[in-house]
Amino acid sequence: MTQIIINGDKATAKGPFHFQFMKILATLPGRKKWVGQKECVFDFTPHNIKVLRESWHELEIIDKTGEMETIDEL
Repeated sequence: MTQIIINGDKATAKGPFHFQFMKILATLPGRKKWVGQKECVFDFTPHNIKVLRESWHELEIIDKTGEMETIDEL
């Protein structure tokens, strides 16, 4: 299971990642910072979260800021 940790305007995906999921992360708009093959920091936007949710990978979303409530309302 992949964890998505939301912290302000950035989100961190923590793996290990399947190769297909790494390809999806790489296509997200905005800056990304890879930390080895098990962590990627990317821009937290409604579009990026939607793309990840639709990727059919098991995600555990940990929201440290309460921003997901706003996105879920959209």
